[in-house]
Amino acid sequence: MSRPGRLLRLLVLHSAALLALASPAIAQDTVVVRRVISGAMLELESGERVALLGVGIPRSRVIDAQLVRDNLAGIVEGRTVVLVEDDSRRTSSRSRAPRACYLYVGDALINLELIEDGFATASSTRHSRLGEFKAAERLARSRQLAAWSSETHLSVRCNATGRNGRCRALTRHISGRCERHR
Repeated sequence: MSRPGRLLRLLVLHSAALLALASPAIAQDTVVVRRVISGAMLELESGERVALLGVGIPRSRVIDAQLVRDNLAGIVEGRTVVLVEDDSRRTSSRSRAPRACYLYVGDALINLELIEDGFATASSTRHSRLGEFKAAERLARSRQLAAWSSETHLSVRCNATGRNGRCRALTRHISGRCERHR
């Protein structure tokens, strides 16, 4: 890997670590996502399954579970991510349920981005960012994004990524990309 590539990777991991320390978290892991199982469940390279904390799959006539899954896969599948457990969600080590974590790609909290973009709902599961997630869902509803769109008006965030992270432009194009990235 080139020197600039190593520096960028260190910067990304350092940023994620600082964000993780800013919230009440107990554990953090840097892992590679093998595949996305659903819009709220991942499988890691190790074979472990991880749930996205605070995220629910929206029930909508406009988007379906496959579109939600594909959106998340486009963001994280095959990438190195940081998983951060929430201090308020400690579970027994004998629990068979997958662990629930916040998911960071760089400094972006993907759990929150999915909700902000209308591809997920804020679940009522207790965690330290519940208020922030509920506010993001209200905003997505008011902007009529993705799951909250009417059937004739589907607006989603552009799914293109580049040097500066994800594009934040809204688009109605079937490709999921804004005019600049088509």
